[in-house]
Amino acid sequence: MKSTDTALIDWLANTASMFEGELYSIYLAPSRATPGLPAGSVLRWTDFSDDITYGGLTWKAGGPRLQRGGITTSMQFEVPELTLDIFYRSTDLVDGLTLGAFAENGGFTGAFLTIDWAPMTAPGVLPFGIIRDWSGPIGQVAPSASKVELTVKGANVGFNVQYPFNLYQVPCLNVLFGPACGVNRASFTWSNACASGSTNEVLVPAVALSAMTGQAIAADPGAFADGSITFTGGVNAGTSRGIKVASDGSIILHYGLQQAPGVGDPFTITYGCTHTREVCASRFDNADRYQGFEFIPPAETSA
Repeated sequence: MKSTDTALIDWLANTASMFEGELYSIYLAPSRATPGLPAGSVLRWTDFSDDITYGGLTWKAGGPRLQRGGITTSMQFEVPELTLDIFYRSTDLVDGLTLGAFAENGGFTGAFLTIDWAPMTAPGVLPFGIIRDWSGPIGQVAPSASKVELTVKGANVGFNVQYPFNLYQVPCLNVLFGPACGVNRASFTWSNACASGSTNEVLVPAVALSAMTGQAIAADPGAFADGSITFTGGVNAGTSRGIKVASDGSIILHYGLQQAPGVGDPFTITYGCTHTREVCASRFDNADRYQGFEFIPPAETSA
């Protein structure tokens, strides 16, 4: 609900000049917590020229440049959508990472955005408080070399959730290594390092994938397709990427790294899943938890 403060309305109608700023608050998901960024962390920035403090909270100026799309108000029940562009510099760091690297590592996954309007009679003076203009969960995150583009839904997006949650479909409904799947990620993760010839898109493993040790089973190079790789050291430490395809001597990433890894840079590599019954049984010995319905007829032939 928009403000109906009569004092604010009268002031807006009669003032000859005013100061205003927007306050952006990004509430990070607890699952993204790290020692340097504990659970409950909030990123607070403002597009005003100076820091703004209100209610014991401070929104920082001089950080990344923020540019949002338009906000509309409708009498109809609908789920609005907002685009927020965050233009960052190499000095704009979160948990020691540039905002692009932070986004690539899933830092904004599950986050929640609020935007407040701060009308001021003088810089930093807010006699009418702040007014909520937007709130909603962050959905799509598109990082690049100098910008992170966030697509944010309205807070009423929960009304768009289908019910019941599980649909009858051919692929397995479970998320690999999730609670419903039950497979232990650590049992299908190996350690390796980069050899010479590695680029930011194609990695050459120091040890052939089929020769890796440390698990009760021998690693199958083809099983890493749609899996993941996480660097545990080197210039890309902490960075994760999805794997497009893998063979004994190369790993092709879905999305390139910001920097080419150096020789000896360590990483862990984890199996992927095609979400078929055959792979669930043969690769993970987990057919009892398979949640696909491959025998349902196509819609055009269903009675």
